[in-house]
Amino acid sequence: MLDKQLDILLKFSRRGNLKKIHELPLKEVRENVEDIAIQMGKLHVESVASRDYTVKTKDQYDLPLRIYNAGETKKPIIVFYHGGGYTVYNIKTHDSFCRFLAASLDVVVVSIEYRRAPEYKCPIAFDDSLFGTLWAINNHTLFNGDAENVILCGDSVGGSLTLQINNALYKEKVIKGLVLLYPVITFEKNYPSYEKYGKGYFLDTDTMDWFKEMYTTKEHDLDYNINLESLTLNKPFIYLVISE
Repeated sequence: MLDKQLDILLKFSRRGNLKKIHELPLKEVRENVEDIAIQMGKLHVESVASRDYTVKTKDQYDLPLRIYNAGETKKPIIVFYHGGGYTVYNIKTHDSFCRFLAASLDVVVVSIEYRRAPEYKCPIAFDDSLFGTLWAINNHTLFNGDAENVILCGDSVGGSLTLQINNALYKEKVIKGLVLLYPVITFEKNYPSYEKYGKGYFLDTDTMDWFKEMYTTKEHDLDYNINLESLTLNKPFIYLVISE
């Protein structure tokens, strides 16, 4: 059964014959979906301090980070990667959720605003996310983070980045856990859910194809090749949220 709020939104969009994401200019898409995400994503959260940083990547790009809940006592670190098909959303759209994580779990949250497609193709989102994660771990003393208690978290393709970053770091750094919020683990369409939910919903098959086209240049760009050992070695937990 559909969530009641989602059901209302779907009925409204169908009645209004609204255009899909892939049918609109990219600038308009970003403005529209990001405004909606900010409004729908608002959570009642007690005041949480935050500070914005920019760090220079290897190619001299100023990578934005937002750090929440830094304080006088050392706290575990959650590194967060936002979703959006590698194409939309940013630190602002997921700000309320990151504040919720920081306040409810009493952790430091480091949110990374990786560069987006199609301006920056694969693997730039991964490269930026990896660089930002390593910066957070290596500079944990700046915000009183506990580098021995690092958890990676992301929603949608942010969940995919969570798996990819963990796969890259698990032998080098201690990653204590993963939080995977409806992660995109493949763009392949030979699954029953693609047929059942491929039309008539917000995130339909055509939109998923559009996201893939925006981000990739070669067919094997999205062959993530996740090592199963990376999901078990030194992992007290993996928290997976899925929906139908």
